[in-house]
Amino acid sequence: MAAEAKTLGASRMMEIESKKRYALTLSFVSMQLSKILDDIGEMLIKRMMSIHKKGRQHLKDHKEKTQKRTDSLISTLHELLLAYQTEGNPEERILAMQKVLQEHEAQVLQDCENHLAFSGDNYFLFLWRFYKSHRATLFKILKSIRLRSTTQDKELEEAISFLLTHQYTKKEYIPAVHIEKKGKRIGKLRLY
Repeated sequence: MAAEAKTLGASRMMEIESKKRYALTLSFVSMQLSKILDDIGEMLIKRMMSIHKKGRQHLKDHKEKTQKRTDSLISTLHELLLAYQTEGNPEERILAMQKVLQEHEAQVLQDCENHLAFSGDNYFLFLWRFYKSHRATLFKILKSIRLRSTTQDKELEEAISFLLTHQYTKKEYIPAVHIEKKGKRIGKLRLY
């Protein structure tokens, strides 16, 4: 019916019986609405894929920039292991390890923590800079389109509801309460 309605002009539509005209019009509007929702969904998916692609590329660039630091950490680890394997009592070994670190213990530890934050291809820490300019638009889409699960699993719907509830929260962490049989457990959820 929608295809038929699309081919008819305004004068031809006026010649059709009113019940059929309304049915054709509703069918056409429904088809157009479905097409619009599909287009919005496709744009949303493409935008999110682009954001993730940029995040992965930024992680790759970051790893290339910090390769010298990583090499230095491996070298320090190598020297520490050699110092640990030296002959002597435990105190002499510790002194040999302290000699390797000298007064750079805090810097070596900080470098290790920085490296670990991005280990395992964890590019999620880079996503915010690419996502933040689209955040308001993505929330508008989530508000205006009711997404329903096609299965019995409602977790995505619950997650979207949670996000919409905390849309204006500026905190890095949001307190989340999980009720269990043993009582209440309070956890933290990180917002990106």
